[in-house]
Amino acid sequence: MKRVALLGLAVMTVAMSYAQGISGTWKGMLNAGNQKLEIVFHFDPSKDGGGAATMDVPAQSAMGIPVRLNLLSADSVSLDVLALLMEYTGKLNNGVITGTFRQFGVAFPLELKAGDAGKPNRPQEPESPLGYKTEEVTFTNQKAHVSLAGTLTYPVNYTPDKKVPVVIMVTGSGAQNRDEEVFAHKPFRVIADYLAKQGIASLRYDDRGVGQSTGNQAGYTSADFAEDAACGLSWLKSSGKFNQVGILGHSEGGLIAFMLGAEGKADFLVSMAGPGIKGDSLLVEQQNALFKLKGIPSNVNVSTLRKSMATQLGNVWLEYFMDSRFTYLY
Repeated sequence: MKRVALLGLAVMTVAMSYAQGISGTWKGMLNAGNQKLEIVFHFDPSKDGGGAATMDVPAQSAMGIPVRLNLLSADSVSLDVLALLMEYTGKLNNGVITGTFRQFGVAFPLELKAGDAGKPNRPQEPESPLGYKTEEVTFTNQKAHVSLAGTLTYPVNYTPDKKVPVVIMVTGSGAQNRDEEVFAHKPFRVIADYLAKQGIASLRYDDRGVGQSTGNQAGYTSADFAEDAACGLSWLKSSGKFNQVGILGHSEGGLIAFMLGAEGKADFLVSMAGPGIKGDSLLVEQQNALFKLKGIPSNVNVSTLRKSMATQLGNVWLEYFMDSRFTYLY
């Protein structure tokens, strides 16, 4: 599943002195062994007469992380984010801040230079003119009192009298927007563009509590999110514009595609990386694979996983997923 983020968000107080030497955007490449990450700091010496700063990690879509300034002078900076056990200290010399980045007790050198962070190259994203029509739409899950907002994309050369197939796209785990945006990449937008050029319409929508959709994600499970997708299927069918109505889901969305397909609510389905084994077994495989990639010995099993997860009691989404048996696949 796509629960990705090395760094989290924390709100901290801002403090101390400043001068004109270090201000604006400064960026550098953190070489942390087997991982390289661009780190970007935004310094605002004039904020409230003292100083303020935020941190970005663009590769992880972690933007605007508030940090605590302990010192910001003409040639020196010291800051930290306590919730992340992270700190940085550096000194400006000849246009370069030479410093040390520390996290979890490990220190790495980090040089910063003034300049805006580079935007990722995404040549596959569609650009105007698109060559097909899109429409902003909403549908509702009346049972949950939730309104879902999305984009309905029609195929190239579509006319109202021409019945075409349509697919609703369902995102993976976590709060996702209609493009399933991650790391500044928009896979659902790219897929919608491709389908439109192949004569297939699509509906992609913001998850509950994201973008223009109402509601929230807390306290709900895959079954609840499947109800949202089912309402989207019903809305598409009731529109009378399409001859076949299917579902395309990624990760947890792939699970939901199987669920609704088994219930006969979709004419066809596509599951992209959807789970095919019990949830707890899948999490074990993922954790062992992650440790292996980092060169860390691991023999996590279901028993040890469940013991570690016992501290997260009350996470209904996780409890549902771990206990789910995907027998309807067979």
